Amino acid sequence: MGTAPSRSAALARPETQIGSLAVPRLMLEAELALERGQPVDALARLSDLRKEAGLHTAALRLEMRALTAAGRHEDIPPIVDQLVKRKFYDPAQGELLRAAAHAEALGNFTQDPGGLRAYWNRLSDAERLQPRVARAAARGFIAQGGDREAADLLARSVDRVWDSELVALYAECTGADATRQLEAAERWLAGDGGPDNPLSKLAPDVCETCGFFVRLQGNLGILFGVCGNAFSVSDGTVVSVDHGCGAHSNVQPEEQLDELPEPVWDTIEWDAPISLFD
Repeated sequence: MGTAPSRSAALARPETQIGSLAVPRLMLEAELALERGQPVDALARLSDLRKEAGLHTAALRLEMRALTAAGRHEDIPPIVDQLVKRKFYDPAQGELLRAAAHAEALGNFTQDPGGLRAYWNRLSDAERLQPRVARAAARGFIAQGGDREAADLLARSVDRVWDSELVALYAECTGADATRQLEAAERWLAGDGGPDNPLSKLAPDVCETCGFFVRLQGNLGILFGVCGNAFSVSDGTVVSVDHGCGAHSNVQPEEQLDELPEPVWDTIEWDAPISLFD
């Protein structure tokens, strides 16, 4: 692909205005606008392309880039759906891309209560339970004083799949119902961060007595905290007070004496004198 000036010169040629060249010309104009930091212009060219001949896979990918640059994340999921249908993305990749787009869109409504609620309500139940989507929505509701709603949606998402970041965010919902928070915490004790797993059963002691254990704030801190031990497999995750691992702060590493290597030249035994140069 040539430089921006060379492509601009190419677009100015009369032959590029021929109908059969409309598609490559519009694609080139859209790419050029995007490189210049003009995503709105790029989207306008792609809109013309859609009217001219529809959007092929390369154009859809370019539209995703332009929508991202323009901050129009709410318009990305339908484009992802089309790319999944064309098998450019597999279903799992499509799910991740849609969740990322929804999360970015929700983040744009932190100061807009009506917009946040409207966008949240239009999402399907499956989309709401995605950890990244739930996290973005919860942060928005917490910022707007909606701790109870944030706690409810976080609890539903964590009940579906354990996610330490969601649990830590759940602890920030200080205005949520304390009884419901403790009920949720008791449910989560059966998860990976609880005591009922082989790792905890073999541990020398529980996390509550570990110097690297930092309790969560609020009611959830009664049962859960965050592991801050870089040598633990649980580092950076939320674990229960009776969870455990082999990297407890009370564990003293065994002193290991390094064995000296065999000497390169034996200078100890002289029963049979020999020369280095024999």
